[in-house]
Amino acid sequence: MVENFLTTEQVAKSLQVHPFTVLKLIKAKKIPAIKIGKMYRIRESDLNKFLEASAKEVRPTSHTTEETKTKPAPQTAPHKPTSTKDHFIIK
Repeated sequence: MVENFLTTEQVAKSLQVHPFTVLKLIKAKKIPAIKIGKMYRIRESDLNKFLEASAKEVRPTSHTTEETKTKPAPQTAPHKPTSTKDHFIIK
């Protein structure tokens, strides 16, 4: 059985990224690819495995952490305008 192979451009278009990003992922061995001549080809099944693994890595994050719950917000000094002739300078 012959599996469907994709070009880096096809993968980039489907992921909505630049083709260089796909090449970086291939060189980092995150997406398996076959080099034919000067061009890479990616098995559709390997792309799907990469996407499934990437989806598992993404975890929702909460905007409030234990650190932000216990620490008060930093206080900032108010700005004091001073006058010099016709101009005001904010310190």
